[in-house]
Amino acid sequence: MNFTSPIFFAFVFATVLAFHLSSNLSYRRVILSIAGLTLVASYSTTWLQLLPLTAFLVLGYLLIWLVSLNRTGPAMASGLAIILVVYIFLKQFFFLQAYSLPFAYTVVGLSYILFRIIHLLVDVSSGEIKSIPGPLEFFRYTCNFLCFVSGPIQTWDEFKKDDALLSAPLSSEVVFGAFSRVATGLVKVAVIAAIANYLYENVSVQILQAEQAESGIRLFAKYSFSAASYTAYLYYNFSGYMDIVLGIGLVLGQKLPENFDRPFIARSFLEFWQRWHITLSLWFKAYVFTPLMLVLVRLFPSPGATAYVGVFCFFVTHGIRGQRQQAVASRHGRRSRKEAVPGAAGQLALRRALSWPDFCLFYHGPHLSMGHEP
Repeated sequence: MNFTSPIFFAFVFATVLAFHLSSNLSYRRVILSIAGLTLVASYSTTWLQLLPLTAFLVLGYLLIWLVSLNRTGPAMASGLAIILVVYIFLKQFFFLQAYSLPFAYTVVGLSYILFRIIHLLVDVSSGEIKSIPGPLEFFRYTCNFLCFVSGPIQTWDEFKKDDALLSAPLSSEVVFGAFSRVATGLVKVAVIAAIANYLYENVSVQILQAEQAESGIRLFAKYSFSAASYTAYLYYNFSGYMDIVLGIGLVLGQKLPENFDRPFIARSFLEFWQRWHITLSLWFKAYVFTPLMLVLVRLFPSPGATAYVGVFCFFVTHGIRGQRQQAVASRHGRRSRKEAVPGAAGQLALRRALSWPDFCLFYHGPHLSMGHEP
């Protein structure tokens, strides 16, 4: 189901219409549950293809329940280890391709379900979440049809706040703001991102299929234009997708968190990550980056190693694959440490120009075809 397709908007229209047929809170929760179930089911043609995803959800809920009975570090670590092993197996990373289930199945949305389950496991264990969600609450939280594929990632507290206010009436200002946001997103995705992608593909072909060597200046100009076009495509594609999601959420009583805050005005590498894919950055900071950073800083207490350790932790925890991962982390570690010392304006501008394409290439959002997970 494509987020800009007539089928998706017909699905959204039907959901919004059914949602507003009654202001009863329980009724509206059921409608959102059905919408989530419908979207999840749309990625399969048989019930068997949904079985692993269903089992993953059931396992996650069972582990959260068990951790709530024994809120200790070992219990939480065991729960995390089990859910991660099952996730890695279902995602079929390259070292597990010889071991797989004997049938095709969907993994769309699996990563964002994992993020939410880990969030619940850790916070239930620490006592920040006092009582575990009910089964339908858990399903609506992990399989919200608006956030299922590529976020944004709500915290449990944010979800609970929205869920309690689903019966609140809509104002004309909210409706107007919602439609404006969706329209803005459609323009970004269908017009600006499409143009940027067209330019990128055409210039890239000229670079890769050139019949004769070009001058350094000409090649640099083409490469720069291609990189800028691709960066623009990624930004407008992903931020447009978020505009559509957040706008639809407003008419369904959900104030989903923002995922972008003008990232290209960032003055440094670190500030950029605070403005791009914000909810995922915050999740990694809270549940992976900070714990790993604390462990490594204890092992390598030298102040000079801090920037290397911090940025290396970020790229490792984000799951960047490939043999260039550690080299890139090391390169950006040097860059981040230099940015802590004021330099000439030209040097800062050059660092920005070199960094921005890398940021987007490593941390981009969804292509809007909903048949896959980024």
